[in-house]
Amino acid sequence: MKQKPFVAISVVTDDIRPHEVRGRLIKIEMVKNHLDGKIEILSEFVNPERTMTMGMQIDKGIINDTLQNALPFHGIAHRILDFIGGYVLVGREMEKTIYPMLLREFKDVYTIFDVKNRIDIDVLFSKMEDCLGKASLDFYGKHDSGSEARNIHAIFIEQMRRYY
Repeated sequence: MKQKPFVAISVVTDDIRPHEVRGRLIKIEMVKNHLDGKIEILSEFVNPERTMTMGMQIDKGIINDTLQNALPFHGIAHRILDFIGGYVLVGREMEKTIYPMLLREFKDVYTIFDVKNRIDIDVLFSKMEDCLGKASLDFYGKHDSGSEARNIHAIFIEQMRRYY
């Protein structure tokens, strides 16, 4: 199978409902798959410029001290854009969570973010398979943007091999 260039992305937010406007990005991980099969990883904690509750710190596995030492989104926005470049952006819950979250974060720092080529692996999977539920969830462990971005990368490679 010929490799397809894409960037797998996963995010962690400081809210239980990240698709609602209140959540802020606290971690982003991306795995870039080049045409030659070379892999690059970008992993960043993001300072949400507000304090998370103790319950949220326990739930996310990320403590406020870690985030205080991280750059705020405006400090990494251009690094994220440069990393994505013109590649297809692939993620889980892309249309419901990740893309709207990134649009808002980039808008807040007065930066244009418009990725027309994006794929939600759950949507692709549901179109190609009989059962989305357990089969898709078997690929994911505890919500950790690092392991999830790598899982998304592996799943998308397999989906391209299997369906295209």
